[in-house]
Amino acid sequence: MKLIRCSSCDDLVTLHYTTRYCECGLVAGYYLDNSFVVVSIPAIVVMINNNDFSRAIWESLLKGTGDKPDKSAYFEAYIAPRIECHKVIRQETIIDSKREGAMPLKKGKSKQAISDNIKELIEAGHPKDQAVAIAMRIAGKAKKEKKV
Repeated sequence: MKLIRCSSCDDLVTLHYTTRYCECGLVAGYYLDNSFVVVSIPAIVVMINNNDFSRAIWESLLKGTGDKPDKSAYFEAYIAPRIECHKVIRQETIIDSKREGAMPLKKGKSKQAISDNIKELIEAGHPKDQAVAIAMRIAGKAKKEKKV
């Protein structure tokens, strides 16, 4: 699960496949696929391990009575670095790429799937080189690092 936080209005927003904005509109973001998120540059990205979070909820409920937790349960959360990292793509402005009728990215390693994903990403407002990189990574064909 990924959330974004706005330092201006202190809003914490859960990301979805549609573009979500903080209360003041300064930060925005959306899921590009199951792994990648696109966020505005000022957003603070909070990454939560879903399994760990679910475990903490159940642990808390089991120690309590009914649906009222009796004891605290902990889970891990991480703050993504302010730079672009392997699951966070930062953009100056967020284009509402998850407009009505937008298709999700295709899974698969075929040239057709990669080509269709590149086209979808470019139509969503991503620069061509970034669209190619994302499509290749989703297909599991990310650029390999050169051995020295």
